[in-house]
Amino acid sequence: MTTVSDFDGYLKILLWPEERNQILIRVENIADLFDGAPETTPQFDLLSFATNLYAKANSGSEPQSVSIEERTLTNNDSYQEMESRRYAWKNSDG
Repeated sequence: MTTVSDFDGYLKILLWPEERNQILIRVENIADLFDGAPETTPQFDLLSFATNLYAKANSGSEPQSVSIEERTLTNNDSYQEMESRRYAWKNSDG
């Protein structure tokens, strides 16, 4: 098990290479609220993680650019696109 510095919580991190210089990083918070609510909300620095991952795989050289896009759980859409097409269910509040 590898630890992620500067994160006080439990994560599951999965890496899938998609194309050259493109990787899908899936981060899952596996801390369960049944174990007790934390005093503060843990924050995970995804940009720093991705930059360090690139540097470790490329002899310490920094990436020229890093872009991060939130995806749906099935990875077939961007999260923003999925929300824009989401059906607005009618409810008793109008």
